[in-house]
Amino acid sequence: LGAHVTELHGVREKRAQLLEQLGIRTVGDLLRHIPLRYEDRRRVLSLGELVPGRTPVVVAVEVLGPGETLRRPGTTVSQVAVCDASGPGRLVWFNQPYRATQFRAGTKLVCSGTPRIVAGVMSIHVQECEVVGESPSLHMQRIVPVYPTTAGLTQPRLRMLVDQAVRRTAHLIEDPLPEPIRAARELIPASEARRALHFPRTLREAERARRRETYEELFILQLLLAMRRRLLHDSAHGLALPVDEPALAAFEAQLPFPLTTAQSRVLRAVADDLRSDRPAMRLIHGDVGSGKTVIAAFALLCAVTSGRQAAFMAPTEILAEQHRRVLETLLRPANVRPVLLTGSLPARDKQRIRAGLAAGDIPLVVGTHALVQETTRFADLAVAVVDEQHRFGVLQRADLAAKGGRPHLFVMTATPIPRTLALVLYGDCDVSVLDELPTGRRPPITKVLRKPDRDRAYSAVLRAVAAGQQAFIVCPLIEESESLQADAARRRYEELSAGELLRSAGTWEQWGGRSCPPRPGEQWGGHSCPPRPLAGKNARPTVPISSGDSVGGVRVGLLHGRLRPEIGAAVVEQFRKRELDVLVCTTVIEVGVDVPSATVMVVEDAERFGLAQLHQLRGRVGRGAERGSCYLITSAGPDDPASERLALLERTADGFEVAEADLRLRGPGEFIGTRQAGLPDLRMADLLSDTALIETAREDAFALLASDPTLSHPDHTTLRHLIHHQAPTLLPLMRAD
Repeated sequence: LGAHVTELHGVREKRAQLLEQLGIRTVGDLLRHIPLRYEDRRRVLSLGELVPGRTPVVVAVEVLGPGETLRRPGTTVSQVAVCDASGPGRLVWFNQPYRATQFRAGTKLVCSGTPRIVAGVMSIHVQECEVVGESPSLHMQRIVPVYPTTAGLTQPRLRMLVDQAVRRTAHLIEDPLPEPIRAARELIPASEARRALHFPRTLREAERARRRETYEELFILQLLLAMRRRLLHDSAHGLALPVDEPALAAFEAQLPFPLTTAQSRVLRAVADDLRSDRPAMRLIHGDVGSGKTVIAAFALLCAVTSGRQAAFMAPTEILAEQHRRVLETLLRPANVRPVLLTGSLPARDKQRIRAGLAAGDIPLVVGTHALVQETTRFADLAVAVVDEQHRFGVLQRADLAAKGGRPHLFVMTATPIPRTLALVLYGDCDVSVLDELPTGRRPPITKVLRKPDRDRAYSAVLRAVAAGQQAFIVCPLIEESESLQADAARRRYEELSAGELLRSAGTWEQWGGRSCPPRPGEQWGGHSCPPRPLAGKNARPTVPISSGDSVGGVRVGLLHGRLRPEIGAAVVEQFRKRELDVLVCTTVIEVGVDVPSATVMVVEDAERFGLAQLHQLRGRVGRGAERGSCYLITSAGPDDPASERLALLERTADGFEVAEADLRLRGPGEFIGTRQAGLPDLRMADLLSDTALIETAREDAFALLASDPTLSHPDHTTLRHLIHHQAPTLLPLMRAD
């Protein structure tokens, strides 16, 4: 199975290179190359039975004589006259000139192709063709697999290579699934499944083979997650913290707001975790603004008040600083002050903080990836919280957990996760859902506008500024891109700073010829900003971008991911202190920028963002007393699929509904790809349609491990071998140290 494909007959260096483009390097890779679909070529029709259409058909014909090749601009058409008992016909190939003289008169062919009437003659636009009786056919008069392929590698050639691999390895197949599970779930044996997956006798057999292979893939994954949970939680000994009801009540009493029912429920689940001597592994997810940070604050506080250490890891410096600020406010009554550790800190400060963590002098730290670097050590880490977990890999999550003896681990995300995805990504975790918003918090109103109507959005921005509120203008790129034709944040900032904001909203006339709207509490005649003419169309700001530019009294700032961290933090701080009215930015503000006075957001080129990302972005506004508004500016036409996606955001503010739609549209690749390093690619399972199979595989995997934790039973030998030799990327998750 590990042999290189060049050991197969008919594979030399050039063909091996083509196979490598498909990710096929070994015989085992070839067997795991799954058909896209199957074509039923069992029924052979006569030429007289054919009806022109798009559905491929199979015909058996006799060649009448040499054909001809017609040359047209950019293409060639080869035609060969044929017949059968029902009458004459014609075979047609495009850009294959050798076909015209390939077959002698009297040669019997079986062909698959699309029937057409051309010049009154029934013509078959040939897809595949073979001479009758040359060898047992893999390509005609049977159920035929159709594989993903690449230019230069035909379906018949790929089919023959797979057939060769199936035959050469038939004696090597050992079934990793225990017989009781196969019987209970009505799964066919592995040897039968491999053959039927590639060369089924019936479509029903192909479906049974796919179900068996999909179940095995999911079962192995869930078994690994069960092993990980057992190693890091069920059989591990952690630090039980003294958490009682008076401590819970005291924490709730010192909060400046009442908890929601969902928050209270999750808080008590976390308290139960902390009281246990088994290390917690819990996912806490919910919609934007559902109040996850309060739950984290409680867990962190329990560790600190017990004389131990706690750590909070966030994916960006902006988000880390935001959480430090919020936690400082929430924990001030307990006299607990978190310390910030990020990559941009001066080396001397980082060294001082790391020394304090190693000595146990710093009880609570908030940081970025710097927390999982080898140079960062803890004296007694009892609680670790990872925020926006989908932005970290599984191994990074494990790295933070490995910093302590066995700390309680809580992972949080404001991206609601569909159930099927949670079972795959977080199969080793307990799951808590915050499914309601705090009292008085209302989801923002979302409106989709075509570009010609963007003035309505900018008028809303100015109305918000006039009322003493703030606004975001989000662009998908930092610099210009001719290929994408999207508004770059830098260019938009320069245009708005040069007066485009006021012109776009038509406010020169609206404000009576003045260059600024009145401030809150000011009269029309007594506004504080002096009138001045609007800057020229091509004018550029004359102040540093981190300071913002004031045009007509509207102070505009710029924030994007390429700014130096200290400058980006300064811009966010200016916006938070209301020294800026409008922040032009990229998606760097998707998470972490929490400004209660920001009530309006304008998203340029909204069709270029994903649904989940747009949902996260709009969650940045309306976080105070005023309800937020989000304007999605798009150039997509009514028939563009992007318009349907954006319309969903107008219809619903339910993050879980948005997440399900996003999964259907994008597929799970982004969730289980590089950002979840450590999880294998799912080659068979479909997270949209295989929900029941995922749950079944999970149930069986956890039950099997409960009965045989080390897989030492003789019936589980093949399964144990498969886990250790065919899933090497997950072995780091099995670490005991």
